[in-house]
Amino acid sequence: VRAAPTPPPRVLPSGPGPTERKQAYFALGCSSFAMASELADFVLVADPIECLRLAREASALEGMAMQQDLQGEAIAAAESYRRAVAKLHEAMRACPDGHPDGRVLEKHASEVLTRVEYLECLDGRPARIPLEEHILCVQLTLGSAPSSPSFSVGRGDAATKVMGAAAAITGATGLLVLGPLGGA
Repeated sequence: VRAAPTPPPRVLPSGPGPTERKQAYFALGCSSFAMASELADFVLVADPIECLRLAREASALEGMAMQQDLQGEAIAAAESYRRAVAKLHEAMRACPDGHPDGRVLEKHASEVLTRVEYLECLDGRPARIPLEEHILCVQLTLGSAPSSPSFSVGRGDAATKVMGAAAAITGATGLLVLGPLGGA
């Protein structure tokens, strides 16, 4: 009769994967670690407050670009719009996965880039297409109260349209950012 071989000592894997670590700890009977490890697999990859903060910064940059655009400063406006697009992309990355605001931010960034391309093709000529034909009004839903007013661009003068388009993001996000930070 042959004796059963002695099992090797239990050593935790050095591999990078959480699955291997969980299996090793399950084998050791460390169920509390396993539960903590399962929760660690669900890492929050997006911060809605950060998304709103970045969207608000993008809106401020966009508002400045719109003013430059209305004053006929196409080169300065295009540069400001590009900075706004960069912030919109940052906000998209901070937006929770699958949240509809991610698509809203992406579409809006595309609209702003369309305006940039138009302004860059003018070669010093005045803009003939109004900015509101390229850049539409948007509203984010992250954290907005169900009874919050919707923002839209009316048929007013150009400055009102600029403020409406730029305020749509700021107004919708300002409420959310100020609420949690202000303790409301």
